[in-house]
Amino acid sequence: MKRKSAVAALMGLAMMVLGTATANAAAPPRLQPLGDVVVSDSITAYAGPRIGSSHVTRCKIEVQARFRTDISPVTVRFAGRNDCSRALYQTGRARLLNETRAIEKSAPAFPIGMKTRAVSQSTYQQFSRGLERTVQHHTVVRAPLGQVWKVVPQGCRGKNTTRLTCTLEQSFIV
Repeated sequence: MKRKSAVAALMGLAMMVLGTATANAAAPPRLQPLGDVVVSDSITAYAGPRIGSSHVTRCKIEVQARFRTDISPVTVRFAGRNDCSRALYQTGRARLLNETRAIEKSAPAFPIGMKTRAVSQSTYQQFSRGLERTVQHHTVVRAPLGQVWKVVPQGCRGKNTTRLTCTLEQSFIV
């Protein structure tokens, strides 16, 4: 009697294992979401004393757009960010431009004021796939008292002045 129940239990276990394997083998593979597409650009500017070569203030300026490839309609999240090594007087705004370079949507500007980090960001969902868009971040950053902008990357102007003005752009196709 015990032998029959042990054999039955083994048969049941074998069927359960085989049944699960067969069910898993027969099921179509699940597609994983493709995830976000991120386009971005960043630059770093340095300020220092008018005389001398030391750099004592750093500001990283970044523009970014992000969208999912596996859902429709497309929602683009876009942002402009400033991250400075000390609190500086700054303002900026991110924008999404269409293929004719007209403004599709503007994010709220970050308010003028003394800050180390500032972000202007928004989302936009009104367009279909295959269209070119450009994410843009325009910002103005003042050097600290007694300093001027010594290293001014491409896309910016204001070398050897107290006012750094930058416009970063990154184009992409949705």
